[in-house]
Amino acid sequence: MSVGFIGGKFLPLHLGHVHAIVQAASIVDELYVILSHSEKRDKELCLDTKMEYVSAPIRLDWLSQLTKDMPHVQVVSVEDDQGNDDYDWKEGARLIKEAIGKPIDYVFSSETNYTEIFVENYPSAKHYLIDPSRSNVNISATAIRKEGVHYHWSYLPDVVKPYFEEKLKADR
Repeated sequence: MSVGFIGGKFLPLHLGHVHAIVQAASIVDELYVILSHSEKRDKELCLDTKMEYVSAPIRLDWLSQLTKDMPHVQVVSVEDDQGNDDYDWKEGARLIKEAIGKPIDYVFSSETNYTEIFVENYPSAKHYLIDPSRSNVNISATAIRKEGVHYHWSYLPDVVKPYFEEKLKADR
């Protein structure tokens, strides 16, 4: 049985994440979708952007709704208290390994610059890149935060849209 994980802040969850999760799920017998979150870090990422902070329970719900029909996919919340600029990858890996509780064969991401980090922190796992050039789904959460969810509305999955629709109504 092969085990893999894909992690992220999913701030917000977008179709690039969906594509990566589906691809990763097709490669392993068991996939863990890790919501890595820190209120401090996540609020820092939303400062001076066009998107307000979205709490971890809401993002966890999005991921759970997204994967509810994928029996070999588990969504797991991993919380720390670190900031964005001082994130401790070694401690993060320890928390993720503890949450998964079994040997990890694959670490999935779209970031080529994570390879060294993953080799160091998950030495027995293969770093498997999914759409690193973003040629299949050309979006990032950073762009959505910077330019606004409504600017990138077509890149939001249906499980996410009601949250932002409600926020828009409340702000009127």
